[in-house]
Amino acid sequence: MAASDKVTEGQLDTVVAQTQAAFGATRVMRGLLANLNTTFKGSLVGAINEVFAMLTSANIKTLYEGNANTNAFTDGEKTKLAGLDDNHFKGTFANLAAIPTAGAVAGDYAFIAVTGGDDRIALWDVDGAAWVDSGASSSAETPASIKTKYESNPDTNAFTDADQTKLENIVASTKDYTGAITA
Repeated sequence: MAASDKVTEGQLDTVVAQTQAAFGATRVMRGLLANLNTTFKGSLVGAINEVFAMLTSANIKTLYEGNANTNAFTDGEKTKLAGLDDNHFKGTFANLAAIPTAGAVAGDYAFIAVTGGDDRIALWDVDGAAWVDSGASSSAETPASIKTKYESNPDTNAFTDADQTKLENIVASTKDYTGAITA
């Protein structure tokens, strides 16, 4: 109900009638509802309308933010959050010089592959307009590192796109087979 809407005595009478129907078997409830006189109804309607008039967007916001551990999520913060992207990772490269500088922006990072160890993290230095080795290492898994580790196990092989296509062609050519199987 909008703050500009008003509750009428007719609406209150409808609620009373519906409540009486719901609690028809309860004599006490029926008696209480029957005794709502016109003066009381008018007071109740007035009180309900005052409450609705106070429920503006600004009042609701103020009341909400008055609670502990609640904070406003502003339009500026929403815009800033929408502007964040997860495309700052540029990939894994053999060395610092191999990381492309074209299009690099603040927040970009890449891994420098280290044989037999954890990859090092390179960061884009906005002031120097160059990639710098941060000195930190990353044990973060990349798709390539997972593939290499998986395929290094005995009895594991890459399942390539060519293998997938070959399997699909075999299935497609046999799914409609209706002839008899003979030895």
